[in-house]
Amino acid sequence: MRLNKKFFRILLNQLSDGVFFVDRDRAILYWNRGAERLTGCLAKEMIGKKCSEDQLNHIDAQGVKLCEGKCPMLQTLSDGRERKAELYLKHRDGHRVPVLVQVLAIRDSKDRIAGAVQIFRDNSPKIMFQERIKELEKASFFDPATGLGNRQYIEAHLKGKLGKLKRYAESFSVLCLGIDGFEQLNVPGHQTKLEAVKMLGRILTHNIRPFDALSHVGEGKFIVLLDNVNEQQLHSIARKFCFLVEHSSVLTESSELPVTVSIAGRMADPETTGENLLKSVEKKMLEIQEAGGNQAVLLRK
Repeated sequence: MRLNKKFFRILLNQLSDGVFFVDRDRAILYWNRGAERLTGCLAKEMIGKKCSEDQLNHIDAQGVKLCEGKCPMLQTLSDGRERKAELYLKHRDGHRVPVLVQVLAIRDSKDRIAGAVQIFRDNSPKIMFQERIKELEKASFFDPATGLGNRQYIEAHLKGKLGKLKRYAESFSVLCLGIDGFEQLNVPGHQTKLEAVKMLGRILTHNIRPFDALSHVGEGKFIVLLDNVNEQQLHSIARKFCFLVEHSSVLTESSELPVTVSIAGRMADPETTGENLLKSVEKKMLEIQEAGGNQAVLLRK
């Protein structure tokens, strides 16, 4: 049986993973429907462009831009070796999406490197959050702006976690994130504040674990509860959120509006109350914003 190109196009378009091919100059030759879904960029917009242009704008876990340096695609085009990496691409809507990337060389009939293929998949617990949204809607803990929990949800969740901490020593931590200059995010004709809130909500949704808790508590402010992390890990997570937001943006018709966040974190202890825990991190987050913002700071007990 001989299979033609049409068959392979149909097959690749059925995949949930993103797939695209490039030539030796990194010009995109093929872009499947999975790539469209994961990036928000259509094939007709991408084919012919170089993958090093600003559409994907990959960064690593340290916020380093990869397209002109440690790019897995560029390295594979150079030496023909397969590569795998955990990266963050920039969605067309401006937020960062964590992806698992695999790059393979394409060789011609003389075994010369003619191009490369990149396969990438969503590396976030999206399905779990869709189920959680249904639960929140039923319980009236739903924030319509972001599709996440509201303040009532996080307070109820916090109460349960403090009970487990006191009874079973199950540790957890809290982060308060606030969008810097939120009241000044005004672009005529655009719901800029709402878009900034949605953007931050998407970043957090994609980058916390299924068993962590997340809520938008109003005015560009989010609370995250993280299970079983030590102080060093908590600071690392908070700093990661800072640079993911800094490397994202809110899109308007004429420009990309940069956004930063201030983050305050604290390890929970059994002697505190949920109210005091939230008040302490919210107060510290405001202090960080007043000092210039775009920082992650931990409170000591």
